[in-house]
Amino acid sequence: MQRSNNTLDADEIRGLLNLRVTYKKAPVDVLEAICFEDVKTSSRHIRDFEGVDGCLILQTCNRVEIFLSLTSECIYQQGCIQEEVIGYWCENTGFNQSVLTNYLETSQATDALLHLMKMTAGLESMVVGEDQILGQVQDAFIQSKEYGTLGSTLGKVFEKGVKVGRVVRVKTGLNKGAVSIGSIAVNLLEEKAGGLEGKKVMIVGAGRIGELAGKALAARKTTLIFVANRTYEKAVALSKILNGEAVNYDKLVEKLSIVDIVIVATSAPHCIITKSKMEEALMTRGKGRSLLIIDLSQPRNVDEQVSNLENVTVHNIDNLRGIADDNLRKRLQESDKAETLIQNEINRIKAMQKKLDVGPIINEVSRRADEIRRKELERAYSLMDKTKVEVEKCTHCKKVMERFSKQLMERIMLDPITNLMNAELDRDFDKIAIIQEVFKARTPDLID
Repeated sequence: MQRSNNTLDADEIRGLLNLRVTYKKAPVDVLEAICFEDVKTSSRHIRDFEGVDGCLILQTCNRVEIFLSLTSECIYQQGCIQEEVIGYWCENTGFNQSVLTNYLETSQATDALLHLMKMTAGLESMVVGEDQILGQVQDAFIQSKEYGTLGSTLGKVFEKGVKVGRVVRVKTGLNKGAVSIGSIAVNLLEEKAGGLEGKKVMIVGAGRIGELAGKALAARKTTLIFVANRTYEKAVALSKILNGEAVNYDKLVEKLSIVDIVIVATSAPHCIITKSKMEEALMTRGKGRSLLIIDLSQPRNVDEQVSNLENVTVHNIDNLRGIADDNLRKRLQESDKAETLIQNEINRIKAMQKKLDVGPIINEVSRRADEIRRKELERAYSLMDKTKVEVEKCTHCKKVMERFSKQLMERIMLDPITNLMNAELDRDFDKIAIIQEVFKARTPDLID
């Protein structure tokens, strides 16, 4: 039976293997320690292991995952191949193998495909429904193609995974409504400032929240983003990512006098923007120019009295948490829809496999049964000849007997064929082998 080039057959699905360490079990320092320094070289090395047909390595701040496709001859050696890959992983990163197993999760066959689909949809992310992971999977997919390590099976698997991730985002609200404080802050700023295009913004603090807010700002066509941080090197690093400008901490007041918006996101235990600093900055600002400040720090880094100054508006993290919680609740409500879409796709693939894999076997079983039917029908004709019944002259009688024999065969074969199809759906290969043996239905597509 001819298969579509994009269709995953049973052997390809059974040969999938996923090894992963994610934020769900591992702390940040472990995730950093087990990252491959050279993904290209490592992918090629693993792909060259005996029995491995394709390898893709995915690394983000929240996960390190290895996807493998195994050759049909080595599908039942998954355990040995897995151990070999884990050994290389630890050797390559210098991480203790016995410790790695405490954090390691694995998925095989359909479960590995299901995991990929849920991941691309954002269901496996720390922030449910986040869009970044889909882009990261696409990048890893493209890189593996360039490295020459993907292979045809993983190519089809990841095409399917990326497509499902996109469909989930279109058909559900799983990624609607910002849930990170940094993104919500930028949305609020855009609303309060009447748009961000052409605005000058200063980010005080180059940590995780400052970076998230900065990336959201950079996509809004702000004229200029300044980054101030107590450690100037960190300000420089973030400003490069945002295509902005680093600011020395002692120039804070000077920049406060020219910017339109300030986002404060430091870990300092005291106020960074005091009333006196703000008053000094206001002296050189144009009269009537408004300044919008959002304080995302905990504890607060903006003096409460700053909000009493003329033309200065201050929002803090407490104003944003309610929005984040509400959006997260909405996303979680949509997660059931996303799960259903993904499970339907898995069921559809299983159904396709059922038709593809047992099709040749069903054809052979049916052929054997029909062969027996025809022989017995000829035998019946010959017996009727011996009783002097002129069957050859009785066209109607022949049609009746032909129809009767076919109906009888179909009724007898109904249960075996149904059982064969159910066995394939349940992956009961022992039952398939028994049915094949009973009917002597050996085919080139036989799955042993």
